[in-house]
Parts: sequence; C-alpha cells; structure tokens
Amino acid sequence: MSKLYDASVIKTIEENTKTILNDNNEIKEKLSKNDVRSIGKLFEEIIKNNLLEIFPTDLVKETRFKNSRKSMADFTVVDCDNFIHIIDVKSHRLDTKFNMPNLTSVEKLKELYKTNNNYFSILLVKYTIDKNIFVVSDVIFTPVENIEFDCLTIGALGKGQIQLRNSNRVCLNFQVTRQQFLKSLYTKLMGYYDKQINKSQKSKIECKNFLKTF
Repeated sequence: MSKLYDASVIKTIEENTKTILNDNNEIKEKLSKNDVRSIGKLFEEIIKNNLLEIFPTDLVKETRFKNSRKSMADFTVVDCDNFIHIIDVKSHRLDTKFNMPNLTSVEKLKELYKTNNNYFSILLVKYTIDKNIFVVSDVIFTPVENIEFDCLTIGALGKGQIQLRNSNRVCLNFQVTRQQFLKSLYTKLMGYYDKQINKSQKSKIECKNFLKTF
C-alpha cells in the first residue's frame, strides 16, 4: 500500500486541508456576497492551488490536473514509490439532510484498477454555513475501496455509477483489501444488472401491448 495511506499521513492531509480552507479569504468574500452555490467548486480550486501545502512533499513526486471534463477526478498525485492517486474533491454541507454524490463509473474504476499501483481516492470536505460564518468541520481522505460497502450504492447510469449512499454517513475500514472490495462490487453489480434486465423486460412487454392497439 502507498505511504500516503499511513494513518499519520492521512491525518496530516486532512488537517492541512481543513486549515487551508478555514483560513481562506476568498471563501469568506463569496459568503459576504451570499454566493453560496459556487463554494464546492471553489474548494476544488483552492485545494489544487495548495497541493504542496496539503500533501507531504517528501512523499510527492509529481502532481497533475485533469485535462478534460470526462476525467475521473480533479487532480492526480504521483507518490515517491510511483503509486498514482486519482483524487476527486467532494464537498458536503452538513445542514443538508441528504446528499448522494456520484464518485465514478463502474467502467472507469474497472479500467483503472487493472493496474495495481493506481488508486481512486476521494477528498471529502464537510462544512457548515451559519449566518455567513463558514467552518470546515471534517475532511475525509481515503481510497474508494476503504469506504464501507454499505455506504456505497450503484446508480442507474450507463453500466453503473458508484455513489455515496449518503454523505452524512461515510464509514471507513482500512482492513479491507482491494480484492475484497472488488468482489463486493461485482456481487452488487450482479444484483444491479438483474434489476435492470427485469425493468427492460417489463418495458418491452409494455411496448408490445401498446403496439397491439394499432
């Protein structure tokens, strides 16, 4: 496993992210103008502009930024052992009751994980806004395979979209191996595809019955 996922390094990355965002004047300026909707996008830009302050420089060999809207994530970190970390920034306002963000498509993750030194990870920023007072209260940095599987779901888009079931509840388990995660994912996908087949068959029957009316 990459050194970026040592417990102490994760904690450093999370705390650095929290500090940089809480101290940022641009966020406070947007809030003073009641510009709340663009906060999540601003998080991404601030984090990308401060990667070498967030990630331990002795572990980082290279950073890259996405070059298209279809990229899996917002930026890439190549560590000193040549592990490649595709990292997606997600934000969650804690006073919203429900939030189910897309993480990535099943097909993209399957392709990425054909190479063992690739990681798909999320940097989840949890925050509150109260009377224009902004506070990042928690940051979670983790590879997707270490998110408890009951915190994930498969969305009906293409061949399946991996989503957080609810951003208010993200439980981690660093004892789970990638192989165990992929086995759980493919098992869940079988159930998802069975449901999609049943839906398609019902739709097909409805079309046939409609055509009989002509």
